[in-house]
Amino acid sequence: MTKKLLTLTITIPLLLLLFTITNRRHLVGTAQAIGDLTVDWGPGILEGQPIFTVSNMAPGQTETRTVTVSNGASSSRPLGIRGIEVSDTGNLSDVLLLEIKENGVSLYLNSLSQFFLDTVNPDTGIPFSTLASGASATYEFIVTFDPDAGDQFQDQSVVFDLKIGIFVELPEACQNIQFTQPPIFGTQNRDRLHGGNGRQLIVSFEGNDVISGGNAGDCILGGQGNDVISGGNGPDIIDTGEGDDRITGGNGNDIVMAGPGADRIEGGNGHDQVFGQEGNDILKGGNGNDTLDGGPDTDSADGQLGTDTCDAETETHCEL
Repeated sequence: MTKKLLTLTITIPLLLLLFTITNRRHLVGTAQAIGDLTVDWGPGILEGQPIFTVSNMAPGQTETRTVTVSNGASSSRPLGIRGIEVSDTGNLSDVLLLEIKENGVSLYLNSLSQFFLDTVNPDTGIPFSTLASGASATYEFIVTFDPDAGDQFQDQSVVFDLKIGIFVELPEACQNIQFTQPPIFGTQNRDRLHGGNGRQLIVSFEGNDVISGGNAGDCILGGQGNDVISGGNGPDIIDTGEGDDRITGGNGNDIVMAGPGADRIEGGNGHDQVFGQEGNDILKGGNGNDTLDGGPDTDSADGQLGTDTCDAETETHCEL
């Protein structure tokens, strides 16, 4: 298992910062909140409004913004941050120094350009604390314009996103997926999550959720709760988590890994691999040459159509 830093939002960043250094030196950033997290952006700043609005930013000038993040979920959320470069004219990011503090303790101090390099991949990021249920943490984002910067940085700009996200344990089978769409995250509540066109990570967290994968090979991670999961089209990787779940792989060569609980799993069309793991599970292969493994406890496996391989206490239509 590896940890991957993933944003909690599909299309909007937690912080959108626009730094523009011109003859009028202008800095603007926008605040947005997401998911189970609640965010206090500072006095008088509402969601969707700029958190940075600075005109005539001069060399040596420092701008600090303080953000408080609270975890409203029923379980802990391990957080981190990534910087995603949108555009950078004239290498302006080389002369902007970014410091990030958590509860007064410095977590990161380097040029903005190095920050982009340090967090360029979803696998990397600057870790924050794990917020327990109901806990809060205060973050300071401090940007300093190099006092020795020359006139060559006039009329230059850098635009980037700062995204606070969550570290998610990915199954080994998902680690080589090249995601082509932003991730989808649920909450502690009963969510309905629908994937679209393209390969996506879908994480439901707690609650009795309904999840559908859409039209590509997705990585779907259920959480605690009795979930209903459909992979849809494409070769999906489905890990259900805890609960008495109902899973359909759909079309494609799917891998389904059930967690603790009495699960009902049908592979659907394609050559599927289905693992019941803990609990008394019911496994059905559907169309294709499937592998059905009930795991411990008392399981039943029905290979249905195709040449199927089964390992369960009760086996039906299993050729191998």
